[in-house]
Amino acid sequence: MNQLEAFVPVAKVSDFDDEELISVEVDDEEIMLCQVEGKYYAINNICSHAHVELSDGELDGCFVTCPLHFSQFDVRTGEPQGPPAKDPVETYEVLVVDDLIYIKPY
Repeated sequence: MNQLEAFVPVAKVSDFDDEELISVEVDDEEIMLCQVEGKYYAINNICSHAHVELSDGELDGCFVTCPLHFSQFDVRTGEPQGPPAKDPVETYEVLVVDDLIYIKPY
């Protein structure tokens, strides 16, 4: 089986700005995609504390801040960095091939 068969193309590298947060939908899941120091990360786009899109927040290094109650999540692990969020958000495997960014859905 080709490794790419398990992945879904979601964006182009050439269209992606540094520290930009974008929202994509894969298999009815809202996913936030970002780039930190040349590496791409994908996490569930919905805050685990309140139903708010993390892609509307701000990225500072490896941490995205929820725009509603300011919970921060590590984009590498999905782990919250403090209250009010207590639960992590899902992370997704990302693969970059040439100019395409792929996400492996569950």
